[in-house]
Amino acid sequence: MFVAHLALVVKMGQISLHAYVVMPEHVHMLVSLADDLKMENFLRTFKRRTSEKLNRLLGHSGAFWLPGGGYDVNINTRKQYLIKVAYVHENPEKRGLVGWEHSSIGAYLGAAYNGPEITFVGTDAKW
Repeated sequence: MFVAHLALVVKMGQISLHAYVVMPEHVHMLVSLADDLKMENFLRTFKRRTSEKLNRLLGHSGAFWLPGGGYDVNINTRKQYLIKVAYVHENPEKRGLVGWEHSSIGAYLGAAYNGPEITFVGTDAKW
C-alpha cells in the first residue's frame, strides 16, 4: 500500500525517486522534488494521505506517523548521493532483515524489481 502510493506520486511527477526502503516501523526515501514543490508540503501531504489509507486498511484511527516533519538533507555531490543510496539499501541488513524485499535495491542490482520507477543519477549530473 505504501509503495503503491509512492509509485503514484512518482507517476504524477511530484518527485523523482532515487532510493527507498520500507522498514517494519519507518521508511527511508531519497527523492528530488518537482521544481514547484517544497519538502515540508510534500511530506505533510504524503504522510496524511498514506496514513488515511493505511489506517483504513488496518482498521485503525488517529495518528499513524510519529510527530515531526521527518529528516531531510540537501545532497550536493555525487559522493553524498552514493553514501545516502547505500545507507538506504543497507538499513535492512543492519537490522538483521536479510533478503528484505521492500526496497529499491533490486533496481540497483539489476535484479527482479516491480516497484516504483527509480531515477538514477548518472555521472554527468550537475551538482
